[in-house]
Amino acid sequence: MGRRKYKMIMLERAVSAVKEGGMSYRAAERFYEVPFKTIRDHVLRNSTPTKRGPKTKLTENVEKKLSVAIKEMGDLGHG
Repeated sequence: MGRRKYKMIMLERAVSAVKEGGMSYRAAERFYEVPFKTIRDHVLRNSTPTKRGPKTKLTENVEKKLSVAIKEMGDLGHG
């Protein structure tokens, strides 16, 4: 199994283009540079692309707030 060479946002857009926009799998493959089989698998399973790795302990909202706070502290000179 090789390393993924596309961005998750491109996969999401390709799946959306096929499902909602009527784009063919092959056209989406060329346009979004995501493998045909990957697009087809996500469309047929009716699944949304997921992040790799372990589940996060914090909610996405808390992670965003924490990220903003850390950046602000860095801007103020705290390590």
